[in-house]
Amino acid sequence: MEYDIHPNRFDPALISEPLRPVFARPLDVAQRTLEAILVATNNTRLASEFDIGYTIEADFNACAYALDGRHIIDVSAATPALLLALFFEVLGSTNPFSTSPDEPPVDDAQPGDFLFPQFLAAADQDDIHLASAIDTVLRDAMPPEKWQRLMALALAELATVFVFSHEIGHIVLGHTGILADQRNLALMELRSTRESVPGRVSRAWELAADQSAFGMVWSYAVKNRRTRTRFLHYLRLESASDPILELAGRLCYAISFVFFLLGQNLSEVDAQGSHPSTLVRVTFLIALAQSILEEKHPSPGDRAYEVVTQAHNFAEAAWNRLGLEFGKNSFNERIEDLPLAVTRSQRHMDQVRRRLGAYAWARPSTRR
Repeated sequence: MEYDIHPNRFDPALISEPLRPVFARPLDVAQRTLEAILVATNNTRLASEFDIGYTIEADFNACAYALDGRHIIDVSAATPALLLALFFEVLGSTNPFSTSPDEPPVDDAQPGDFLFPQFLAAADQDDIHLASAIDTVLRDAMPPEKWQRLMALALAELATVFVFSHEIGHIVLGHTGILADQRNLALMELRSTRESVPGRVSRAWELAADQSAFGMVWSYAVKNRRTRTRFLHYLRLESASDPILELAGRLCYAISFVFFLLGQNLSEVDAQGSHPSTLVRVTFLIALAQSILEEKHPSPGDRAYEVVTQAHNFAEAAWNRLGLEFGKNSFNERIEDLPLAVTRSQRHMDQVRRRLGAYAWARPSTRR
């Protein structure tokens, strides 16, 4: 299927060849995923109405919206670049999957000393200069060992596929132009002049898209034999006692960093803006991953819960070792708000599904 070209699109071919896959593969996966959904839901007629790709932006950013009858998914070129730079830093400076509590912070940095940048220092906002800035950032952060580079590339690819899948989830779950006319539910990403939906509805819609995205990435990384073999090799899990379980843990690890980057300025457990707090999103991620593992890949006892929880703990530890903050100060001061925030979010998710379910894409029934 053919997709139109956004005038502000960034071409992954501008990235140097060794680093290009972390840009090109997620985009290809997103396009193929969308194509498969269109076929499965008898919506192939909508193929020409989609525009999906990277934008020439130096900020960590992604959005899905409807405009002039078209469905547009934008992911900034900085998004995979910053994720890869972050994983380069983590793997070059720490053992991200270490169980040792004695590893010191890098360069004696303390949590909260600085924020990992959500933008690239690109003087000119055109694709060539942005590609040059991306190559510079990644070249400077690249770790010395080949296994470190391959592992970072795999983690960044998983995280970027999740970002694309999240935005696809918005569209497939009913995030289309028609919503702007239904009960004033004009989601902010639709860029409508109507009043935006209440924050509680928007936050619930984000969690629903997270859940949809995790399912898409699970299918890509775990169910697809070819890609599973590649990820097991790159993530050094070929000799693990339970490779599938450990791969699911690495997937949760990679996604945690998406939430970290997006939630640097969210200091409340029970956030009141358009997106849930990082802590709430991580809680839903762990619960979802555990339930999928228990259904699709049963393991003894609480092993599934242990693996996905440990994966997030490893991610948080690596984040803090780099001098970045999560799980301290504001979050811990109000941690008692988490159960109520999660319960409220689940209730709102159920309400959103009931109110907008008729507009979600669905596979045609095969029952006779």
